[in-house]
Amino acid sequence: MQTPISTVSYRVLLKDAWRISMRHRSLWIFGLLASLINSGGIIDVAMRSGARLQTSSSFFEHLLDGTFIGFGLMREYLSLLQTFDPTLLSAGVTVVIITLLALMFASILSQGALVVGTTADGKTVHLKATLSRALAHWWDLALILILSRASITFLLLIFAIPSLMGQNIILLSALIVCVICIQIITMLSLVETIIHRHHALWAIRQAFGIFFRQIPATFELGILLFLIYMAGVTLIASVYYFLSVPAGILLLAATVAGNSFLINMINISVFLIMLVFIGITTGWLATFQTRVWIQFAHHAKHANLRHISLSKIVRFIHRCNGLSLSKV
Repeated sequence: MQTPISTVSYRVLLKDAWRISMRHRSLWIFGLLASLINSGGIIDVAMRSGARLQTSSSFFEHLLDGTFIGFGLMREYLSLLQTFDPTLLSAGVTVVIITLLALMFASILSQGALVVGTTADGKTVHLKATLSRALAHWWDLALILILSRASITFLLLIFAIPSLMGQNIILLSALIVCVICIQIITMLSLVETIIHRHHALWAIRQAFGIFFRQIPATFELGILLFLIYMAGVTLIASVYYFLSVPAGILLLAATVAGNSFLINMINISVFLIMLVFIGITTGWLATFQTRVWIQFAHHAKHANLRHISLSKIVRFIHRCNGLSLSKV
């Protein structure tokens, strides 16, 4: 007897992720730190990777600028240091390197803590235990993220070959699809490492199994999360424009009055408000998406054992064909 197609809905996954992300707001700080390396949604990362090939400036600068948040600021800082004497230059470069390594360590640790924390269905998350468990898998998490970035970099280098460059939409689409696949497998690998305590390479192997047996469902979910991510970006832009109206009026009045102190205070206030709002939104989005992928991986593994698909498209096709029972 054939097994019916799974009836798990994305609405259930999103509702569960909303519940957990709003219950455990302390995880948002981990989400913010995790976004330092793995910023944006899965499809957003792919789109930015493709866009980087269309630029005429330094390829490697654009590659790093899109990979690590704050790289542009660090680049400007290093450019400024070049005007100083060798002693200050050496000290400044050392500070930059130590800062980058510290942020990288915190970001990778936060990726693990986010996975651990979002699996907690209780009312509280014990931060010490969460960080301790994430720290135990730090090297595995680091290896997964390094392999992920190295794979994306390799793809970008291939597609940046002059003979392949240009406005070839087919090649650009292929690049975006490949980066989406890498991002999804990376997220599933992080989940496998933390939840099932697998080593990095075994977790990647398990993630490949989940992905290739549920390709339509993973892309459907990736697109859905991308739309949610874009809604968050739109919200941030709306808040900025909402603040810019009264701020602009106050700035105009302060300029007419010649009050430089008030001008500086208005600019600083708007900057701080937007910084806090962006941090909260980014942290929540990362927490929300992590919980969605954790639940998806759980359902996908059970679906794979029963040889069924979680895809809405596959289910719709079977329904149109008049099939209520089918194996994929």
